[in-house]
Amino acid sequence: MSNNAPGDDPDIGLYIREIVVECSPEDKDKTELLWLTLLIIDRPIRRLNLEKVSPTTWKPKDDVEISIPTHELFLVAYSEGPQAGDRGQIRIDISDLSARALEQNGMQPGRYAKLRFDPSEGSPGLRLSFEVYNSEVKKGLNKRQELTHLEDSNPSDIYGVIQRLKDAVEEFKKTHNEEVISMAIKAYDEAIACLSAGDIRLTKFLHDLAKGHYLHFAAFGHISDINEAISKWQAAAAVTPDGHENLPGLLNNIGTSLCSRFERIGEIEDLSDAIQLQRKAVELTPVGHADLPGRLNNLGNSILCRFEKTREMSDISESIRLQQKAVELTPVGHADLPSRLNNLGSSFLRWFEQTGEMTDISESIRLQQKAVELTPVGRADLPRQLNNLGNSFLRRFERTGEMADISESIRLQQTAVELTPVGHADLPSQLNNLGSSFLRQFERTGEMTDISESIRLQQTAVELTPVGHADLPHWLNNLGHSFLRRFERTGEMTDISESIRLRQTAVELTPVGHADLPSQLNNLGGSFLCQFERTREMSDISESIRLHQTAVELTPVGHADLPHWLNNLGHSFLRRFEQTGEMTDISESIRLRQTAVELTPVGHADLPSQLKNLGGTFLRRFERTGKMTDISESIRLQQTAVELTPVGHADLPGQLNNLGGSFLRHFEHSENLESFDLAVLNFRLSANSHTGSPLISIILHLLSVIAGLDNTVKRRHDLLIDSSQLPIVAAAAALSVNRPDRALEWLEQGRCIVWNQINQLRTPVEDLHAFNPTLADKFTSISKQLEYAGSRIDPRHTEGTLSMGAKISLENEAYNHLKLAKERDEVLASIRNIPGFENFLLPRKCVDLMSTFPEDGPVVIINGDEDRCDALALMHGCDEPLHIPLEQFSYEKARSIAERLRKYLSFLRLRSRYSDEAASNPRAVRRAKQPDPQNTIQELLHTLWTDLVEPILKSLAMTIRDDGNDLPRIWWCPTGPFAFLPIHAAGIYGKGVAKGNCLADFSISSYIPSLSILDKLRSRKNPNTTNHGVLLVSQPDTPNLQPISCTVKEVQRTREELNKRGIRSALYNSKDATARVVLESLESFSCVHLACHASQGTNNPMESSVYLYDKPLTLAEIMKKDLPNADLAFMSACQTSVGDEKLPEEAVHLAAGMLAAGYRSVVATMWSISDEHAPYVAEKFYESLLSKSSDEGGVKLDGGGAAQALHVATRRLREKLGDSDKDLLYWIPYIHVGI
Repeated sequence: MSNNAPGDDPDIGLYIREIVVECSPEDKDKTELLWLTLLIIDRPIRRLNLEKVSPTTWKPKDDVEISIPTHELFLVAYSEGPQAGDRGQIRIDISDLSARALEQNGMQPGRYAKLRFDPSEGSPGLRLSFEVYNSEVKKGLNKRQELTHLEDSNPSDIYGVIQRLKDAVEEFKKTHNEEVISMAIKAYDEAIACLSAGDIRLTKFLHDLAKGHYLHFAAFGHISDINEAISKWQAAAAVTPDGHENLPGLLNNIGTSLCSRFERIGEIEDLSDAIQLQRKAVELTPVGHADLPGRLNNLGNSILCRFEKTREMSDISESIRLQQKAVELTPVGHADLPSRLNNLGSSFLRWFEQTGEMTDISESIRLQQKAVELTPVGRADLPRQLNNLGNSFLRRFERTGEMADISESIRLQQTAVELTPVGHADLPSQLNNLGSSFLRQFERTGEMTDISESIRLQQTAVELTPVGHADLPHWLNNLGHSFLRRFERTGEMTDISESIRLRQTAVELTPVGHADLPSQLNNLGGSFLCQFERTREMSDISESIRLHQTAVELTPVGHADLPHWLNNLGHSFLRRFEQTGEMTDISESIRLRQTAVELTPVGHADLPSQLKNLGGTFLRRFERTGKMTDISESIRLQQTAVELTPVGHADLPGQLNNLGGSFLRHFEHSENLESFDLAVLNFRLSANSHTGSPLISIILHLLSVIAGLDNTVKRRHDLLIDSSQLPIVAAAAALSVNRPDRALEWLEQGRCIVWNQINQLRTPVEDLHAFNPTLADKFTSISKQLEYAGSRIDPRHTEGTLSMGAKISLENEAYNHLKLAKERDEVLASIRNIPGFENFLLPRKCVDLMSTFPEDGPVVIINGDEDRCDALALMHGCDEPLHIPLEQFSYEKARSIAERLRKYLSFLRLRSRYSDEAASNPRAVRRAKQPDPQNTIQELLHTLWTDLVEPILKSLAMTIRDDGNDLPRIWWCPTGPFAFLPIHAAGIYGKGVAKGNCLADFSISSYIPSLSILDKLRSRKNPNTTNHGVLLVSQPDTPNLQPISCTVKEVQRTREELNKRGIRSALYNSKDATARVVLESLESFSCVHLACHASQGTNNPMESSVYLYDKPLTLAEIMKKDLPNADLAFMSACQTSVGDEKLPEEAVHLAAGMLAAGYRSVVATMWSISDEHAPYVAEKFYESLLSKSSDEGGVKLDGGGAAQALHVATRRLREKLGDSDKDLLYWIPYIHVGI
């Protein structure tokens, strides 16, 4: 049948069927998706009632075939449930449908997979897939329906059954419909049973039946089919006399089936028998016979299989010779020519892998490209041809490093996967190969989406491969390799553990003597080495060396991979030398790596890496022995490596850095200034920077890249732990050279990275929308999806043993997360190309930062490292920060005070909201050891005043105001250990102390995590007055926690105060205050008051929580909220502003979470508060807050007055109680965060 070009017949009928509608797992229970229907917009409108067949999938209740309207297919998803309405629309042009219907060469329906509905506002996202076909395919489908009734055939009607089997085979070749071929085989089996043993037709019938089984095996991989095919052909050969013209064909078929079974289960006897039978078939086939090329090709394939088992070079030579002869004898236009060209190309590829000759890989690609060109679209073996050609491009990329080759490899292999039916036996291999190509691309580019996709594809390959399959060890090893590469990038121990587990299983499943065993052993040794480099367990490095040595011993001389194995063994010896200092280990490492370089061909893509590694090994020996010949050789080798590495290669910066290191070592021992200059030059080239400042900026930028949006929020925090000091050290370095502007920029760029990311995802884009609405909407949509993805389950942090299916599901989520992050970067690049948006969401410069400060007081940043301590005062109207050196204070003093304070609070058990009755309970936990008498609260606050705060106030020329209620503000932004100090309470306390000796006499204090957060809060619109009101929550008797009865009094007094002023409120107490109720109610009130227990998450800061009656309400849940009308949050609980000691620069605490959720002003606590005095503080707070009248004459509920109100409330409590250590602890914990 000739192909019809798309659009040749505009009147051709088009049909769709197999309709599937899907939603995401998180939307599966939404009421908007109840009673879902599909509307086909036509005249008249057609309605399809959908039936839910799984939690996330709907299909039509009846299997229907729908003719398509003439202009376009317009579908609407509609819900008739409680929230009836349009759930999304899809429009598809008729030309696109025609093209898809014809793309399978008119033989089977084309498939539209997972088209997205354009969702209605607020509706869950839905996806649609269906099959589309034309009237020609419709005829074929009707014919196929007839074939599925073969089980009704009369077995005695032999010729009728034969004809139907032939029809079924032809249909199966086109469509891979398993039902058709299965029914035909069953009917044929029953028909043969009716024949007598001497029936002259038996041989022919056995041959036909064997062919059916073979085709079924080739498509679906069932071992019973290949066993049946071999059995039937052997039976046919047994009754065929010597000299009969059919005997060579039967021998060839038996041999081909045995080779296929060998590829499936790996029994070497099958392969030996296959080659013997196929040789005999070739010998018995006359020259000029039409079947001779096919038999030569098959024999060549079997010998190639043996080569892959034994690595005997004579086998690959014979394979190429036989397959070349087969191609020469095959006429142009013959249907089998493409497959024979492909097989010959595969043999040249194997030859290249052994010898490294570029002419061989070029010939492989040429032959396989020709095979693809000659293979018609829709032919069943096209996916295999594409996959093999993709492998050849991959191998050439590995040799040359050309990005065009890896891109072409991925494109070809993706097409192969798309064209391979689900359930086909080739699908695992093609998924594995595509995963390997993505891995290689990741190794070159470092893109996390590539490694995630590699793991996802290879997990699916393993999942689809049955136990006992000969390729399963290979797939397991490759999957283990991808986990190893991700571990090297992220340092996640779960990844390296999974790599070792998978590779150990691969080794266990690989028979002794198998050609792949050295590779499996080498790779497992590499995984143990990587684990050693993280754990430093000597058992790991010993096992690595043992495995690598065994791999080298089992690898024949001349094998293309031998240099790689030698290099890896040398690397393991080097690592052991670095641990033990044994000189024999470093000498053995050099010997092995020198051999690896000698065996690596000139021009090979691995040569620069081998040279770099050998140079690094000489450097290590020089550092131990001081021999100048070693450092000179190190420099020579690394210079050659740099010269051979293409510009733009991912390895080049590292090689330049290594070369710079060798030159620096040479200078340190020789004082040769030229070596110093060359070291500096190479370091600069490596960093792509010529000055210190840009280099630090690059490093700080990399913090946000390392902890990027492609990670979960928890993972981002984990990644930042080891580098949290960088912005502090960088700022101190800038201040040491009198650059306060640069210090400010670096602190802002490197601190509160995760909060800033969340704020950026919620950035309003009204200005952008005016220029480019489509781009603005796309940015907003991606940002919302990324924020949701940030709270997903990371597959590396799951507990217990997961099935491969569950692992694949989690990896799919991770991959989609990575894709979203990459897509956001692309959208940001497009936005920054718009005039006026060049700096959109880029780190802000000092002049920009200084332009946004409030008029009613300065922002004071306190920074310190081990060398210096400073404050930066940022004031409205100034162009540059005021630098205040703090000569009497230090980083170490801050740490000491924080630790002394922690011990003092621990002694007093001030870890949760407490009652005085509970504190005296004899059953309470025994108190800690009595702290040093000098560690009193008064002493600590005195030191904070004289050495830290008073010098700042003097530099700011701040004076005491007569009116204590009209004080200026100070926003404190402490870094590092300063974040754990009660700066707001600094002062000298006690009887007879004059006014003017504490901070509260000069200003009202607030805290802010970062300048960006302050700017975001100030730029927010005033809350909608319709939501004005206070949500009151009390928890006097939370199960399993200490009772705090005064919480009821606290919220009741607050409600009375609100009622007097006519302010709306709602109160949830005890059992009524569940996590769900409180979380939902936050949206209905501008303010919230929480009187309860709270805790800081020590292992996971995002699990910090307030305790409600049924369960904790976590920071992670709170920060998911985006509350546009939120104003004030009063968190009358303990530790609601205490961050993680390992992550002070990220301000991971409940108060910051409330700011992220949208609250402009938060009253929080640094440690425990007294249950007895909390009601008094709350009462005085609201009295002060509500004392101001609004412009309309009524009472004004405005969180902007919260700082002053808290200042008044704590001052009143202090006046009431006094200044003893005990009394100070009642009011000091209260702090204000925000505006």
